[in-house]
Amino acid sequence: MLSLLIAGVLVLLRSREDIDSVYEDLSEDEAEVLDMVRDNDNSMLQKDVVDESEYSKAKISSVISGLEEKGIVKKSKEGRSNKISISRKYRY
Repeated sequence: MLSLLIAGVLVLLRSREDIDSVYEDLSEDEAEVLDMVRDNDNSMLQKDVVDESEYSKAKISSVISGLEEKGIVKKSKEGRSNKISISRKYRY
């Protein structure tokens, strides 16, 4: 039972390292958008990201595409907008 608990803690610590290390490879814009989505329970609509940021729709689209290419977020259609969700690997 103790070994299972230790294994769980190690997995949690390792995933925390993954999250922290990913920030080293992000631009300021990508880090800002990622923090915004993280602060909203790890998902939000792309139009809400635009509304809450100082960036244009085109800029947010470009930033989110970059995060998606890196596997950090997933984008799915929701109505007339896209739902942006942080990949499980990079959630706290």
